[in-house]
Amino acid sequence: MWGYPYSPDKELEDLKRYRRILELRYKMIETELRYLGEKIKILREYIKEFSSLGPSPQYMFSVPLPPSPYQQMPPYPQYPVQMPSFPSRETMELKGRHRIVVATQGPKGLDDIVSPVFGRAPFFTIIDVEDGEIKNIETVENRYGMMPGGAGIAVAQYMRDLKADIVIAGSFGQNSINILENMGIRTIVMPPTQLNSNLKNLGIKLEKK
Repeated sequence: MWGYPYSPDKELEDLKRYRRILELRYKMIETELRYLGEKIKILREYIKEFSSLGPSPQYMFSVPLPPSPYQQMPPYPQYPVQMPSFPSRETMELKGRHRIVVATQGPKGLDDIVSPVFGRAPFFTIIDVEDGEIKNIETVENRYGMMPGGAGIAVAQYMRDLKADIVIAGSFGQNSINILENMGIRTIVMPPTQLNSNLKNLGIKLEKK
C-alpha cells in the first residue's frame, strides 16, 4: 500500500467507498458514450444524404440532434452555492438527542468558522446534543477533501459513518444533498460565520454539559 495513516479496517472502508464513486462515474461515462454514438449516427446519415451538396458551415444548426442525457446530470463534481435565509429559532429548536456535524474551516470547535463548502471543508466539528444542550464536541480532519473528484459524494457517505442526523455547511452540491436525504440526514445551510453564533439559531445552549 502507500502508507495509509489510518487502520487497515478504515483503509478498506475508504477504498470500498471510493470504488462506489468510480462506479458511479463509470455509469455516467457510459451514458455519455451512448449519446455520442447516437450523435455520430445522425451525422453520418446527414453526410450520406447530402454529400452531393458539398459541405455547409450551417449544418450543425439544422441537424436535429438528440438531447444529451449527460446535460441532465450534474457536473462531476458540482459545487452550486445555495444561501437561503435561515429559518427562525422557533422552527429549528431541537428536542431529543442529535448528532450535528458542521463543516468548519479549522479545529477550534465552537469558536471556528462554518466552511462555505461541504465536500472540501478542511474539518468537521461533531456536536452531540440532547434537548438543546451540548454533551460532547470533537473535531476531525476531512480525509476526502483533497480527492481529485467526487469529494462531496465521499463526504456525504462519510456522514453516515459518523452517525450524523444533521449536517451543516455554507453550501452543498446537489449530489451531496441527494445522498444525505436518501440516508435520512437533514442538511442545513448556514452563513460562513462563527459556529457558536450560528448554533443559537438552533436553540442550542452553548455551555458544554
